[in-house]
Amino acid sequence: NCRLSASYVFVLKSYGSPTCGAEEKLSCGGGELHLIWSDDTIQNRTGETVELYAKLWNGSAFAAELSNDAVGAGVNYSAGPVVRTSLAVDSTGRPLVAWTDLAPGAPAIYARANMFEITGAVYPADGGTSVQSILDGNVLGAGDVIHVVGTQGVGFTVTSADAGVTIIGSAGVTVNWPVVINIADNVTIQDLWMIDVLTVTSSANFTLRTSNLTAAVTIDGGSDAQIAGNVMSPGTTALTLTGATVSPVVAYNTISAGVHGIVINGGGATDVLIGWNTITAVGTGIYVQVASGGQIVGNDIDAGLIGLNLAAAFGSVIEDNDIHGADVGLAYSAPATVSNNRIYDNITGVVATVDSDVDGFGFVQPADPNEISGNTTGVDLTGRMQDQYIHDNDTGVEGSGILGPSEIDLANVIEANIVGVDFDGEVRFNRIVGNTTGIDANSGQFIAHNVIYRNTSVAIHVTNESDVRIVNNTLYAAVGDNIRIESTSSDVQVLNNILWAEAGYDIYVDNNSQSGFWSNYNDLHAGAGGTLVYWTKDFTDVLDWQEDAYQYGLNSIGRTDVNPLWSEPRFYNLAWDDYRIFDLTAGQRFSSPTIDA
Repeated sequence: NCRLSASYVFVLKSYGSPTCGAEEKLSCGGGELHLIWSDDTIQNRTGETVELYAKLWNGSAFAAELSNDAVGAGVNYSAGPVVRTSLAVDSTGRPLVAWTDLAPGAPAIYARANMFEITGAVYPADGGTSVQSILDGNVLGAGDVIHVVGTQGVGFTVTSADAGVTIIGSAGVTVNWPVVINIADNVTIQDLWMIDVLTVTSSANFTLRTSNLTAAVTIDGGSDAQIAGNVMSPGTTALTLTGATVSPVVAYNTISAGVHGIVINGGGATDVLIGWNTITAVGTGIYVQVASGGQIVGNDIDAGLIGLNLAAAFGSVIEDNDIHGADVGLAYSAPATVSNNRIYDNITGVVATVDSDVDGFGFVQPADPNEISGNTTGVDLTGRMQDQYIHDNDTGVEGSGILGPSEIDLANVIEANIVGVDFDGEVRFNRIVGNTTGIDANSGQFIAHNVIYRNTSVAIHVTNESDVRIVNNTLYAAVGDNIRIESTSSDVQVLNNILWAEAGYDIYVDNNSQSGFWSNYNDLHAGAGGTLVYWTKDFTDVLDWQEDAYQYGLNSIGRTDVNPLWSEPRFYNLAWDDYRIFDLTAGQRFSSPTIDA
């Protein structure tokens, strides 16, 4: 408890603040009395560049613990009017303040706490006294503070002799030469503006927070480093994690890098957390060069070349990031759990090259689908991919290999692209929906077990290609065609598919593309405005096509003039795009005609 005296009657008007103080709050705890207030530092008008200031009662007057707590930028800058300020002090005397910042267009609630207690001495480093001279002339430790109040013309090195020291900067004050933390545990740097490089070697519990850095930072070895709330804007790479560093936390930083934002290289990093940073980089936003592990979560990454480059395996999870503005959003060249990221507005959203049904893109589980949208090419695939949501790109998926999982439950959803799939290789177990063209087929392609529906021009387009096999797919076209074969294509097989066209063709075979064509065991259904087949002419009755062509579709079922609805597939729910098929009822084939057709 704080024992109040009569002098406190006057404290709110005697703490020496500028004349426009507002939101004054007093609170005590652990035998200490703290005061905070807000202040307009430009024109003495509320709402103009508001700062928060703080002082501590020393027995006879309120005084700042550090000189800049009550001048200049104070303990916090707010972009708008400060209201509803609250102050609490815990039982150990540590204050916590919360307030509402009414910044135009971005109001928010903020909180700050002083969890560090100055139990030792405060050493001011001004223009005449360097940080290095203070370190050399004293044995510092936990609770001691070097307060940098003047620009430093030399850098400094903290060694184990001064482990535990805290170094705090002041507004407008810079350190113009390299800073090294070498085998020194529990060192904290706060509010410091560093012009040259910072290197931390083999140190535990190093903390760098709310500082401004215009050169590279390297964490080499050690453990439990915390890099938080900083502004980092070097012309090179902003932050490098190396030397098998353990449990580093890199969070809530604003990074603008001339080369790469964050790089993991050398001995790598384990149990790393890279979270909630805003990263802009000319090169790569986050670059994993060696096998590492941890979490990359909640970052906004805007890069010139590659947003997130997985050149080596990354254990644990990469999730909930926004990756945009790059030549390549995600380069997936090594296994990782990549979940629920938004990859958009890149030239190519994802380049995936891992050819494995264990380590391929989306195969490292558990993971939720990533949303890949608004790119020129959604995914350039030369490996394997499953369980992704790829929509509203110019081309959804291109490349070669195998596109799709081994079961429909982990299907890629490829939706609302101009071309859904332009791929050289097997296309299987995908949901291809609402594209202008669903699949632009290629020679030698096997297209099987896909659900392809509501594409607006054509579901599968075979143009000037050969040896295309279309087997065991479900196709529904509300408009446009299901399968169109033209431009001197040859050797196209259409087997055991369910096809339903409301207004276009189930199968259209141009006269110049009949060579090697084969079709059988399909369900050819059409609505009132649809056509089953074009084979030299339109056919709306499957019996007519079987009789006239007399070699195709002899084991197929389909719409007839006598019974136009008999061949209608018994989907679970067409309106909800549930294309599962009901089983037979009482063994009666008419109850679900596609079963065993």
